Amino acid sequence: MKAFWLLILVISLSSCSQLTVRTEKINQKNLASYHAETPDPVRCQFFKGQQMVLSWNICKHKAPLPLKLKIHLIRTNHSLEIIERLLTCREGTKVFYFLGDNWYKKGEILTWRVEVFSGDKLIVWKAQKPWIDWINESG
Repeated sequence: MKAFWLLILVISLSSCSQLTVRTEKINQKNLASYHAETPDPVRCQFFKGQQMVLSWNICKHKAPLPLKLKIHLIRTNHSLEIIERLLTCREGTKVFYFLGDNWYKKGEILTWRVEVFSGDKLIVWKAQKPWIDWINESG
């Protein structure tokens, strides 16, 4: 019986840091004004793009604050885009929008990898399948 409770404790401590990531295409139908049929200048424009929704929950004993969020994106124009943000809380949700010129010039998100660091230590990461490390042609 002691082994069972020890196993439960080990599993709960090892899996307490969580990261969830999802990407969604968005357009005018995602605006509240579209459904309420109210005037909105954005609704009249050609509104198209993607959003990336990140949620995290990092255990206190795993990492001290501040945490660093690092997002690697490979877009349909085959460019690598790296976004870094400081996280000042152990749990939360953040939405990144890729709209307008940014979305049209670089294209959709083909694949992504998201990492959370404490200092230089990688705490938790997620990658979309298939993720490949970027190969720089210039060397």
